[in-house]
Amino acid sequence: MSDPLDGFEAFSREVRTRLDAGRREYGDRSFHAHPDALLVELGQEALDLAGWGYVLWHRIQAARAALAAHGSQAVEPPKPPPRGA
Repeated sequence: MSDPLDGFEAFSREVRTRLDAGRREYGDRSFHAHPDALLVELGQEALDLAGWGYVLWHRIQAARAALAAHGSQAVEPPKPPPRGA
């Protein structure tokens, strides 16, 4: 099994790309915003992430239902790993 941190540099490059895009569109306002404003923004982003997670979950459920309707053996969702693993 590979080290999960092996992809961190690629992740960092993608974050930098997003920060640069935000800078082009909005300037550096976020770096000077009051922390309360940033907390509000983070809360909104958390809701967006949860919403996108639901969209993906819904699409997976629809795909499983379509497979089952065609007689395919639907793959059960994987069990989450035990905590601390």
